Amino acid sequence: MKGAVAEYLNGNGGGGKYEHLGENLDEGEGLDDNIGKTYFEVELENGRGKGTEQQDGRSYVVHDGDDQGEGPRDERNLCYLAYFSLGTGVLFPFNAFITAVDYFQDLYPDQHVDRVFTVAYMFPNLVVLGLLLVNDLNLTYNKRIYSGFTLYLFCLFSVPLIDVALIGEESTGSTWNFTVAAVAICGLADGVAQGSVFGSAAVLPARYTQAVVSGTSVSGVVISVLRVLTKALISQDEAGLRRSTYLYFGVAGTFCVFCIFVQAALSKLPVYRHFMGLNAGDEEKAGLTQSDAGAEGQPVVEEEGSSIRQIFSRTWPLGLGLFFSYAVTLSIFPGFLAEDVESETLGDWYAIVLILGFNVMDFIGKSCPVYERFRLHSAVGLFMVSIFRCAFYILYILATFGPEFLKGEPLGPMYVSVITAFLGFSNGWLTSNCLMKAPSLVNHRDAEKTEMLMVWFLLLGLMVGALLGWLWLL
Repeated sequence: MKGAVAEYLNGNGGGGKYEHLGENLDEGEGLDDNIGKTYFEVELENGRGKGTEQQDGRSYVVHDGDDQGEGPRDERNLCYLAYFSLGTGVLFPFNAFITAVDYFQDLYPDQHVDRVFTVAYMFPNLVVLGLLLVNDLNLTYNKRIYSGFTLYLFCLFSVPLIDVALIGEESTGSTWNFTVAAVAICGLADGVAQGSVFGSAAVLPARYTQAVVSGTSVSGVVISVLRVLTKALISQDEAGLRRSTYLYFGVAGTFCVFCIFVQAALSKLPVYRHFMGLNAGDEEKAGLTQSDAGAEGQPVVEEEGSSIRQIFSRTWPLGLGLFFSYAVTLSIFPGFLAEDVESETLGDWYAIVLILGFNVMDFIGKSCPVYERFRLHSAVGLFMVSIFRCAFYILYILATFGPEFLKGEPLGPMYVSVITAFLGFSNGWLTSNCLMKAPSLVNHRDAEKTEMLMVWFLLLGLMVGALLGWLWLL
């Protein structure tokens, strides 16, 4: 059998691109367990391949190196830390807007600020990323990421300007519209920056995608801690809330400037340049626009990538898993936690503590898959876990409309805190696993587009979840 497989696979002119599959199939290896499976299924299940590829009507297993098995070593984990920082930066502005909800709610008491902000942010985000997916704008990663973070800065600085120039002592309908517009432009910037950061990370080994994912949760933790400190140390009258808001936006703006310099430094790192297929000193020519560039020192062969439909056919469990996971999460967090649960003991600290707890557990969940034992490699298994998370609706309905002992003190707040912790952890764990797994199911040249498609499904889930969050008001 081994000889037959070797003879069949060697006669197709792989030219070294595909590993000699017959060499890995020892006599009698797992034959009892593998009866009825194709050779390609056995290879993938044993972790020896990253996917299959069709060439001349025949199938091949496409292998990929481990995190440090190919290319230069990531000295001092600088590339990892750079992607971690960029992941933190892409969500800092949104978290600043959401965390300053006390200030905006004081200005606009008749508005459901957190829910409006979420919808206003997600819709342009979704549209822009969709346009980037279906149109090749031929822009370098640097240009896209610089543009996104520059727009972030514009939006973050516009809020204090609106406050000083237009609000003064009294807010109006016009100032509310200006603020919502700033949130929407911030969402547009997110579509450009976040899609590009995840897309470039997907070209590198999976640990760099995990770095971005973990970074996205850090911004929420930092802003939540700032909110706790400002609430404890700064008066909660209008002037105090204004100072707190300026602090949130100042920290977010400063970090966005930092991320621009991080991206500039990242593009010079040897490990980054290797996986992008750049020769030393040839960055402008290569432009970092093609994720399918050849290895360092080799010519780039222009190949047409797979279509969105083809990529979806290989990755649909992960895309739909992200969609359902974030639809469930955003229909509960932050709107329900901010407006629909109460504690006589904790008062207005209750929502702040819940949101901080969610963000911390989300960070832990996103960080765990950096270790192999916390990864789930089955795409269908990840999809099923995302479906099971719908049970959180039942748990939160019990907290609101259930028996009195689940709503009273002290059991009620304890119950909500525990299920919120599980909501955050499961959200983070699923996100990391899905985004790390997706690029391994396609060819290397499709990695960027695949990761952007996964982020698009994630954002679609956020959008649907934000809209579903309004149902709690009925």
